[in-house]
Amino acid sequence: GGAAGSLGAFVRNPGTDAETVLPSTSSSTALVRGDVLRIITPGGGGFGDPRERDRERVKRDVDEGKVSADRARTDYGFNSSRHGP
Repeated sequence: GGAAGSLGAFVRNPGTDAETVLPSTSSSTALVRGDVLRIITPGGGGFGDPRERDRERVKRDVDEGKVSADRARTDYGFNSSRHGP
């Protein structure tokens, strides 16, 4: 559906007291031995109103485990209990 895409980030030493979010436009950031770098890639947004998506396609995505029943309900307004097994 038409949700916004997610942002990317570079995080040095995630989950530690030394965690630092690095500037996304930096072309030279020094790392030292032992540093951990987490790269979070951006995700694309969707197209159109998610609630207008074909119900059978949403059901198939739930059945195939591509989307949870909770997210189908929240994002697509889809109630899997009304559509049977």
